[in-house]
This record gives sequence, structure tokens and C-alpha cells, in this order.
Amino acid sequence: MKNKSLILVIGESTGLECLRNLLKLRLLDIFLVVSVDPKYHKIIKKICKNNKIIFLTSNKFKNNYEKIKFQKKKNYFLFSIFSNLIIKKDFLKKFNKKAFNLHPGLLPYYPGKNCVSGVLYNDDKETGVTLHLMSGKVDRGLIIDKNKIKILKKDNLLTLMQKLKLSGINLFNKFINDLYSNKKILYKKNNFTLKKKFPKKIPNNGLISYKIKYFEFNNLIRASSFGPYKNTWGNLFFLYKNKKKYIKSVNKHFYLTKRRNEKIKFVEKIKSNIFNLKIEKKIIQVFTN
Repeated sequence: MKNKSLILVIGESTGLECLRNLLKLRLLDIFLVVSVDPKYHKIIKKICKNNKIIFLTSNKFKNNYEKIKFQKKKNYFLFSIFSNLIIKKDFLKKFNKKAFNLHPGLLPYYPGKNCVSGVLYNDDKETGVTLHLMSGKVDRGLIIDKNKIKILKKDNLLTLMQKLKLSGINLFNKFINDLYSNKKILYKKNNFTLKKKFPKKIPNNGLISYKIKYFEFNNLIRASSFGPYKNTWGNLFFLYKNKKKYIKSVNKHFYLTKRRNEKIKFVEKIKSNIFNLKIEKKIIQVFTN
């Protein structure tokens, strides 16, 4: 549809894959791509250059969005994909119910930043991806569609984000096909009063002590374990000889005899980056950075 043109705001790798899929499908024109995460600027800029698409970083977009020139004959649609960039109301007004956000959480329950850590911290059994209309207030617009995902006990922030990425790409592709086919968009109420409480940052700045309960420790580990990637929610650590030791992962195959268990107070050093932690009556072996 040559009269339909897209503006994409890409937060991370999910948006990058959506961009690649759009270029393969060639169903709709792409007018502009805004890259939010600096580590993806270079590759997204190269893709845009090769396909004659306007490219802007989020900083340039925020400072120059009013200078963007739209063609009168074009029908523009804005998509924000797993992005934390807050788009100003006066720019959203240009789209008249054609600005959409793909959010890595089930609305209205988990709006805002770090919601994936939130569902793990709360020990929820399911999460998902929500496509909704952008309204100027964060994640409060009318809901268009959702994909639900079961949360397994073994899931952590990294594995759950990988699942949400695949689910988000599928939901985005489905909606693009509906848009191309001129399928009528149906909206559902987004009742913001149903939102669940969760800490926007890791509690106590991530510091744990001998007082922590095993249930809370387990949820904190799951909610903060993001592999080699930067975690904006925060990371878990303990103090050893007044030095911070950030927990990288837990040794799930570690067992300790009851007699050895009784000798440990809270922290026992095994190697420079391996420690045993006594939490309630359990001994947890952790790897640190």
C-alpha cells in the first residue's frame, strides 16, 4: 500500500527484527526509523541507508521532531517497539489514532519500565505482550491485542525477555498484515486502576543480607539475571569484607552436607568469584563478577 507509510521507534533487538521483517515483506513503506539504544545505532543506520529510509537517533528525534516533513498524500502510522522513549503529545496528535506501542507486559496490569522484572519479582505465572494505542500517558492507551506467555519456574529476566521478543515480533507481524488488508481495528478498555504493584528498581539497591528469606532471594535472582546484558532494574549483591560482590548466576547443581551447612554463618568464600550463601536453612552457591 503505497499511501501507507510507517515511522518506527526501535528500543532494542525486537524492533530491529521487526524492521528486517518489514523490509522482507515489502507490504508497507517505511518513512523514518528512530533508534533509541546506542548499541543498535550503527546497524540500524546501515539498514536505513541501504533502503533509502530516514534515520534518526532518539536524541536527534527529540530535538528535531517538529521539523519532520510529512507528505499530504501519505497516510502515516507510528509504531514504538519495546522502547522507553516518551513521545510528546503534540507529535502524537499528528497521527489521529494511528500511533501504536508494543509493550513487553500485559496491560493494564504491568505498565511502565522494568515490568518484566516486576512479574518475576511478584512470582506471577503468566505475562505477555500488549499492542495498544498511544495516548500521551505511558501505557494507558486503548488495547488492540495481546499475546500471553506462561512463566516457568526456571525462567529469569533473560529467558523471559527472549520469549517476549518472539511473541512481540509475531504480534507485530500479525497487525501489519491486518493494516495492509485494511482490517478494522477493534479497541478494548485499558483500566489503569488494575495495575499491579512492583518495585521500579531492585529493592534495597540490590543489597542482600543474612535476614533475607529464600523465597524473596529466588525471586530477586530471577528478576535481575540478564546474562551479559545491562539490567536497568538493578543487580543483586552482598558484602564480603566490606566489598560489593555482584551475583552473576547461581550454581543449581550444588549440594552441601548438613554438617558443613552448620559451619556457615552467611557468606563463605570458595574461590575469588565463587561463594556459598546461607539463606534460611539452604546453602546457595553463587558466581560473582
